[in-house]
Amino acid sequence: MNSHQEMPPSHETKNLRDLADLRQELAEIESELAKIVPIEATATGDDVAEAQETRDQQQQIVATRKERQVEIERALIWKASHGNRCAVCDQTIENARLEADLASITCIEHRDQEDTVEI
Repeated sequence: MNSHQEMPPSHETKNLRDLADLRQELAEIESELAKIVPIEATATGDDVAEAQETRDQQQQIVATRKERQVEIERALIWKASHGNRCAVCDQTIENARLEADLASITCIEHRDQEDTVEI
């Protein structure tokens, strides 16, 4: 390799970078959730249906962001001690899987078991 080519990152360096990226995403989610002000049920007349729809949408957004928050927190716990190793078979999690979802804690073969893995 000549001096103009970059060395590929070591697994340890990539893991540290992945952890930093997950922490950043977690901080962004927490910031988003802190900014959400619940919509009060003060609408009257024709506005009632619209206000209810808006509240329902807001609740769905909050639920989705909180679900992602839990996924990231779980991944951070796992990856801090196991790196990018599958929680089922202990093989290295494929780059394609991590590119699709950095919070993955299982390889492609075991993706259907990810939610049931105890960490």
